[in-house]
Amino acid sequence: MCYVLTAPEGQTVMIDCGRLSKEELIGDHPQIERLLTERGGYVSDWFLTHYHGDHIGALIELLNADNTITIENLYYDFSCDPDFLARHEGAEAQLIDQLAEAIQKSGKVRHVITPKKGDVIERGGLRIKVLNDAYFQSAANLSNDSSLIFKVETPKESILFLGDMGNYGSVLLEDPEFVREIKSCMIVQMAHHGQEGVEEIFYRTLESMKICLYPAQEWLFDCNLDGQGLGSGIWESLITRSWIRELDVRKSYSMIDGEVILK
Repeated sequence: MCYVLTAPEGQTVMIDCGRLSKEELIGDHPQIERLLTERGGYVSDWFLTHYHGDHIGALIELLNADNTITIENLYYDFSCDPDFLARHEGAEAQLIDQLAEAIQKSGKVRHVITPKKGDVIERGGLRIKVLNDAYFQSAANLSNDSSLIFKVETPKESILFLGDMGNYGSVLLEDPEFVREIKSCMIVQMAHHGQEGVEEIFYRTLESMKICLYPAQEWLFDCNLDGQGLGSGIWESLITRSWIRELDVRKSYSMIDGEVILK
C-alpha cells in the first residue's frame, strides 16, 4: 500500500510506502523512488498507518538507499509497550526499530511527529485530519487495529485512508464525531487490502462513498489461489466486494489496474 498525493499548490504528500524486499522478491522502493524523483525528490508530509512491512518496508529501504529523497515531516505512532509487542506480534515488530535506525542514519527526515486524534495538517490546499489514536490493546489483531485513519480533504472531495484497520473500526463508530467525519468521504481505501478488515457496518456508514481503492494484487482481489480462478482462495475479498456492490459503488481500483491517477 502506497499513495502519492499532489497538493493543489504542488507539494507531495504520501500515505504509507509499500512492501519490503524479501529474498528474490523486489520490494516497492525502486518504484516509489522513481515517482518521488519525478516530483523533485521532496516530500512535505509522509503519513504511516501502522508498522507492517507492506506499509513501511519500502520506506526503510528508500531511506537506506543512495538517493537524494528528503522528507520534511514523517508522521507515525508505533508506541506500543515493547513487552506487549513481543508477546503478541511476530518478526515484523523489528521493523519499528529498523525504521528508527534508518531515520537516524540517513538524515533524510527533518521532523518525526507522533500524530494524535484531532490533529489537522494544512498543506498546499489539502487538509489532512487524524481521526483516531493508535490502539495497542488488541492482542488478537495488534498491528492492524493500531492503524491510524487519515481523512484527506481536497478542494472538491474527501479521501479516507483506513490502513489495515480491523474489527476495532466498529468501536470507533461509537464516536459521533468520527462518524461525522467519515460520512463525507467519497474515495475510500479499503481496510486490510479489502479483506478481513473493518466490518460491513463500517462501510454502510460511508454514505458518500463512490470510489474504492483496493491495495491488492490480482490473487487477493479475485481470491485466486495459484491461478485456479475467481474465488478459489480462502481470502474474504469477494465478500467485501459484494458489500460494496450492494452499496451501489461502481468504481473500484486495485493493483491490477497498475498506476492509477485520480484527479
